[in-house]
Amino acid sequence: MGSKAKLLLFSHVSNTRSITGAEKLLLFLCRKLSVHFNCTLVAPQEGQLTRQARSQGLAVIVRSYPLLHEMYTPAAHLHKEADRLRSSLACQTLAEMIRTESPDYVLTNTCVNILPALAASSLGIPVIWSITEAMVVNEFTPLSVELISRYSQWIIGISEASISAFRGTGAEERISLLFPSWNPESVHQDSWPQIREEKRMELGLHPDDRLVGYISSFLTQEKGLDHFIDMALMICSTHRNARFLVIGRIINKDYYALCLSKVNASEYRTRFTFVAFEESVEAAYSAMDIVVVPSLVPEGFGLTALEAMVYGKPVAAYASGGLREILEMAGSGHYLAECGDFADLAAKVGMLLDDPGELAQTAALNLQRVHEVFGSAAYEERIRQWLIRWSNVQPERVHLQEGEEGLICLPVVSLAQAPPAHPQSADAQPLKKSVARGKRRKGRRRKFGRHLRRASKGGGVGAGRRSGKRRRTAGVRRARRANLRRRRAKAR
Repeated sequence: MGSKAKLLLFSHVSNTRSITGAEKLLLFLCRKLSVHFNCTLVAPQEGQLTRQARSQGLAVIVRSYPLLHEMYTPAAHLHKEADRLRSSLACQTLAEMIRTESPDYVLTNTCVNILPALAASSLGIPVIWSITEAMVVNEFTPLSVELISRYSQWIIGISEASISAFRGTGAEERISLLFPSWNPESVHQDSWPQIREEKRMELGLHPDDRLVGYISSFLTQEKGLDHFIDMALMICSTHRNARFLVIGRIINKDYYALCLSKVNASEYRTRFTFVAFEESVEAAYSAMDIVVVPSLVPEGFGLTALEAMVYGKPVAAYASGGLREILEMAGSGHYLAECGDFADLAAKVGMLLDDPGELAQTAALNLQRVHEVFGSAAYEERIRQWLIRWSNVQPERVHLQEGEEGLICLPVVSLAQAPPAHPQSADAQPLKKSVARGKRRKGRRRKFGRHLRRASKGGGVGAGRRSGKRRRTAGVRRARRANLRRRRAKAR
């Protein structure tokens, strides 16, 4: 069997204290793709992502590179910003790193992580662009779509919501859906009763209490913490045994203070617990009875909802982007509320609290359906199918071989052996411009060296320049006199 093709996977962030959903998905994807490729994870800094990657035996490179956030919230100047990045020193530096690593493919994660795609394209290396968020839809969204299409050969979406902007465009035939999954080794179902009991004791809960949970990496307005609190306060008045747990880091103190003031102004503040960070996600979910995801922006997928179902919990959520897809595919679509309607969300949660049988049945159904639709086996099969499809559509770029370990992707012609790709293309311009600037600077240094040599023979540093200037001035005077003579001759 031949060696595997080399794939560099670029993360847009590497948070130091916690790991986001996008980072979790990339880490999982990197592990799964290691069956088919020789994978190396690239991150902008050391953090939880890089530490977990190394602990799982993955190769890691740390290299800083800027993001282009306007790709997510497009504006009229988007192409100008992309061109600025394409001709920047950061792009050239990243291109040199990629050239040194000599990968067969580059994968860039999230729509804002454009620089790896620009740098790889300048070298003629095929780009896989993984879209994990639903871009803001406005009149300039086609600009983001066009840039992603121009600088990638294949596009992976984690939900229909994440790739909806590409439907009906020329890039649609290059799109593949890869719904997220999870690592089965991180789930210990046999231990859930014990884990639940220990965590609930830690939280000071009674056996009859029903814990409704909210989890987010960061407590932001977009994730709807204030809507969760408004919903919870409505439930408190009708359900005496309802308790509420909020897990997430504070990044906007004013917003957090506003949310907290709602709780403190009520008579139910003792029913709420706020935790900045939970080391064991499994313990947090095990302690909960219901998980609520009140996201106010269209989610690319909604990993919190998936995780809750993996740990056997009912989920109520706003029908925001990928959240609608998850709940409907799991058979829990009737627990979706219209985005922004926290009263409807409270009604959905109240239905589960009122009927213990319905709560247990929904939890069991979620657990069964997520394994069928989003489980590891389904994930691996989706990867296998899009590799086969890519190989059929572009056989010159994707070479596959079936072996004992499964389907592997063989290396393409190495960068060192291949001729420069598309030397006249726009993607190659940054490196060409850099070379041209270097030649001009070198020429100026040589010219100044000549002046120094002339000065050493007498006349000072500016002697050569002054003599040249005198020659140019004399030539101008001669031309002016000749023109004057011709005009006088005409006048006669």
